[in-house]
Amino acid sequence: MSRDTNNAGGFQPVEIDEVDERLAEVAARKNIPSLVAASSAKEPVASTPLRAPSKPLTLDVPDYLRVALKVDAARKGVSVRYLVLTALVEQGFDIEPADLMEDGRRLR
Repeated sequence: MSRDTNNAGGFQPVEIDEVDERLAEVAARKNIPSLVAASSAKEPVASTPLRAPSKPLTLDVPDYLRVALKVDAARKGVSVRYLVLTALVEQGFDIEPADLMEDGRRLR
């Protein structure tokens, strides 16, 4: 059994343009949207408002309250941070809308 020295590791050569064309055809048939490079976009994409710089705030709360906050946040699909900030808004604190992200993990 002889090995082809041009075929490293047993991989078959692929013609990338051919693969791209076939992929585009399948995507078009299945109505899958394609990605557009930023330089070729027709209209500018609205940027997400920037959050203000933040620092961690650590405080001790009773364990039952910590559990209740986490359960409520999970049930609502938001973060505990969001629950606390909205409670502060209800108490009259001014918080910018950009800082009231329901779930900041989506930005990572």
